[in-house]
Amino acid sequence: MLGIVRRWRLEREARKRIGIELHRQIKEAFELDEAGTSRRLQTSFCVGYIYYFVRLGFSTATGVVGERAANKHLRYICDGVLPKKLYEIFSRQLSALEVARGMQDQNKKIVGFDFSPAEVIELFEAGGEAGAADGAYFMPLRPIIEHKLSGMNLPLTTSKPDNLKRYLTGQELNHRGN
Repeated sequence: MLGIVRRWRLEREARKRIGIELHRQIKEAFELDEAGTSRRLQTSFCVGYIYYFVRLGFSTATGVVGERAANKHLRYICDGVLPKKLYEIFSRQLSALEVARGMQDQNKKIVGFDFSPAEVIELFEAGGEAGAADGAYFMPLRPIIEHKLSGMNLPLTTSKPDNLKRYLTGQELNHRGN
């Protein structure tokens, strides 16, 4: 019984820390460039970033590795950041990504979007890389970080995550050693 309570507290703390970091980045982005942030928040980059940031951040903060654990808390985290908005955006863009993956002509612009299917997929993958790199912020011990990330080719960071804010404000990402 004590293990269940401990795990619940650990998961709750991880959700809170991840949500705080997502909220901070989005809030700072809106303060710097409201129009650009509103527009860019509606892209598949954000789906990739949020998914991998939550997944890596959650698994490293709690020790519970896997997609299932992250998915369990994803909506709660999104609703804590932008209630009834961020998860809706996430879901809508995830659906658009699935449609884009299934389209025959990968270079034709999608009706109602500014991107082709290939660009939607590319943005998702770029967001995933940036989110995974920023998720390393939650890793408590550097030797464990180096071991886990050695095969992923991701640089280690000790600064606060900021690639979502950078993307939302049109700045260059810094997860590739830039």
